[in-house]
Amino acid sequence: MHSVVLQLEGAINGEWLEELARVIATHQAASKAIQLDLTGVSKVDMAAVEYLRRTIGVDYTIARASMLLAELITPQQDDTALDTDGDNLLDTEFP
Repeated sequence: MHSVVLQLEGAINGEWLEELARVIATHQAASKAIQLDLTGVSKVDMAAVEYLRRTIGVDYTIARASMLLAELITPQQDDTALDTDGDNLLDTEFP
């Protein structure tokens, strides 16, 4: 099986998730193992975090990511660290 690494940069937000899903599906249809390189990602919104959490390990694996982003998208037993009081903590720039 061939593999492909998709390198994402900038902000990942709800309006781009459909395009990301389309690109992933295209590579899956070609029987390629997919890895995401998220080191260039500087910002995510809640929709992106939820999408990444739901699809990691099912549609792709993570090749690389900042520690903060990896922590945000790793499925947790207790999601209380996420936005529970209405503040959008995820609209923070990553170091």
